[in-house]
This record gives sequence, structure tokens and C-alpha cells, in this order.
Amino acid sequence: MTSKDAHQVQGLSFWVEDLISETECIVSMGEQFIETGFHWVLPNYREQLQSVASAGMKLEQRITLDVLQTRLADVRGRQVYARIRGNWQVTPVSQRVKKSAYNRKIAFSGIASTMIELFQDDSEERVAMWRIEIGSKGAPGCFFHVQVLGDSVHPPFPKTIEIPRLPSFFATPMSAVSYAFGELFGHEWTEAIAAGRNHGSRWTDLQRHLFSRQLEWYSQIIRESDNPNWMAIKEATPRHDLFL
Repeated sequence: MTSKDAHQVQGLSFWVEDLISETECIVSMGEQFIETGFHWVLPNYREQLQSVASAGMKLEQRITLDVLQTRLADVRGRQVYARIRGNWQVTPVSQRVKKSAYNRKIAFSGIASTMIELFQDDSEERVAMWRIEIGSKGAPGCFFHVQVLGDSVHPPFPKTIEIPRLPSFFATPMSAVSYAFGELFGHEWTEAIAAGRNHGSRWTDLQRHLFSRQLEWYSQIIRESDNPNWMAIKEATPRHDLFL
């Protein structure tokens, strides 16, 4: 853990309370999609967020999502499951509020990556992998992106060639988890959100906020660009308070 000067802290900022709330929603609505023996993973991630909420100002920490394994899903006749993991460097960038320890802002100040790996049946042989990531200024690809493979020297998509980085709409760790559930379980995940009552309603509100802010940012880039094409979006970096 390292302490940074306020002027050195860069990266998208989020309310800790919102990140914790997202996690509680997934814990409640997603239990049926998680393989037995892996239900501790999301509560552990939530505890790390809670710990960051009480940390000292500008003290950079790393939070991780240990391997979260889903149950088997039928994908066009093939039985597959996912293993989801991630790690994020975060730094508190506002003071703690006495009335609510979680009413505090943190910045994603470094690595911000969620990896989804797919396996068939009970096999240990990986059949697919992608990473949902938040980029940094000057890095290849657009700021919010998905990278396919890129974790070995072997083709296709070797790590020596850092493209393509495909556009993404998923800014938070739990939105990346939700995307994986949606890909695997489709309408089942939609129905679980709809049946989630308070958690389903809270999840919907949080995602509406994230998606609308991101789409407004893209729209602003296109409106204000002298050359409004894909490169204008690819080269843009959002303000740190985009989602606040």
C-alpha cells in the first residue's frame, strides 16, 4: 500500500456506497447462478470494499475478486461454466463521513480488470476468455474496453499484439459479473433481476446511472469533435467524476 499526493491520484471515481450496494445486489440475485462452494467470494470482495472505506486518505490499495465459479449453463447445446476473477487498484480521494463510513469517494487509480474464462463441462481446458477493463491515458484502444485473450505468446490474440480492444459499457466490477451472467443464463438472469424486489430495483437504478452517464459522455464527444468518428471516442479520456 502506498500513499499518494492528491494531485497524483488519477482515475475514475465512484462512491464506495454504490460499489458495495452493487455487490449486495449480485449476492442476493445471483446466488442461484453460483456453484456451491464459491458463495463466499462476493462477500469477501464486499469486505475489501468496506475496508477501503475506512482507510486513510490517498492510501492506494488493491482489492481482488477471487475465483467466482458459476454453475453449468446451456449455451446452444454445450454445457459450459465461467470462472470470474479480477483485481483493481483503488485510492480513497475524499474524507470519511462520520454518519456513514461508506459515503466516500474512491478512484480506480491503476489496474482495473475483470477476467471471464469459460470451460466446458467439468473440463479444465479453457474454451474462451475475455477481460473487461478500464484503460488509462495513452494505452491502446478506447478507455472502456474488452480484450480477448492476450495473456500468452501464442495466437490467436497473443499478448505481444495488444489489439483489438473492443468498446465496452461495463465500468464497475459487478457490472462485468452481471454481463457474464447475462451471456451464460440469458432470460434466467433477467428474471432474477425482475424478481429481486428491493435488490432488483436498486440494481436497475445503479445500472441506469452508469449507462446513461457513459452514453452522455460518448454523445458529448461526437457533438464537440471537429472530426466526429470512431477515433474521437478511442482517443478520449473521461473526467474522473463521470459517474459521481
